[in-house]
Amino acid sequence: MTAYRYVFSPVDVDGFIPQGMKSPGRISASNDNQFKCSLMGLSMFVSQHDAEARFRYLKGKYKNLKKTLGSHLAVGQLTPSMGVASVACSSGHFDFFEFQGISLVGDFSIVCELED
Repeated sequence: MTAYRYVFSPVDVDGFIPQGMKSPGRISASNDNQFKCSLMGLSMFVSQHDAEARFRYLKGKYKNLKKTLGSHLAVGQLTPSMGVASVACSSGHFDFFEFQGISLVGDFSIVCELED
């Protein structure tokens, strides 16, 4: 399955750390188990269009988004041997939970810089 993800350039391991691991306090601060689980997955999108549309939306809500979320959009091919994907929502977003020992860094390449 083709997947798109926000990353920094160059693509490196830091671009594939779930938000829940970057900010563990977000997990303990929530009472929503589904949200807690989502924080441990990697946010991805089913299309470049969906990823760019979501970025534009978030850019209007958060300052310095390119410094925190990623400055570029990368594409990769996910296979069942790499992990488990949630069902994509109507915005094209899904969570990907990579299996232990799997690194996605070499499977993703930058397709474009995200708009300021």
